Amino acid sequence: MPGLRRGNEKICTSFRLKWYDRRMDKAIINIEDLVLFILSHSSPNMGIKKLNKLAFFLEFTYIFENDKKLTNAEYAAIPMGPVINDYKVLVKNLMKNGKISKNPKAEDGLEDYLPLVKSKEFSPELTGFLLTVLNRYKDLSPKQLEDLSHGLDSYNITVHENGGEMGKIIDKDLALLDSSLSLTDL
Repeated sequence: MPGLRRGNEKICTSFRLKWYDRRMDKAIINIEDLVLFILSHSSPNMGIKKLNKLAFFLEFTYIFENDKKLTNAEYAAIPMGPVINDYKVLVKNLMKNGKISKNPKAEDGLEDYLPLVKSKEFSPELTGFLLTVLNRYKDLSPKQLEDLSHGLDSYNITVHENGGEMGKIIDKDLALLDSSLSLTDL
């Protein structure tokens, strides 16, 4: 096939970009640290829907810009947009370990979370990157973030390749198709 290459180069087939590069196997940070970073650098009223969307946008923007994954977390495509797969277990563990708590001042029926510990110190470059992306999205409502995620190829391809079935894991390689995640427009 013309244009088909191996090594660290892209291979295009049927709307998919695959990187045959060991760098995509290694995470830079763990998902718990990313969640603590988001909670530590955002408004105190952080509901689970918004937390999931911000984690997704940070992760997939990092992949788009750096060709490496940020965490080992997987993201599932559900009707309200991407969520951290098993996010309920993640939140439960963070609460059990005394790293986050439910906000006692949260509006009725909403689950907001507050960090109880500071987020891990990252390199200045990574911190700057995460803050840039977070600042791009953190003031948007959960519904606005949902709508933005529904416009991404990574989400749409996952949903459509599975016949509209929800709950499937979004392939992180698909982040490379989402040019709207580019930071060059900022």
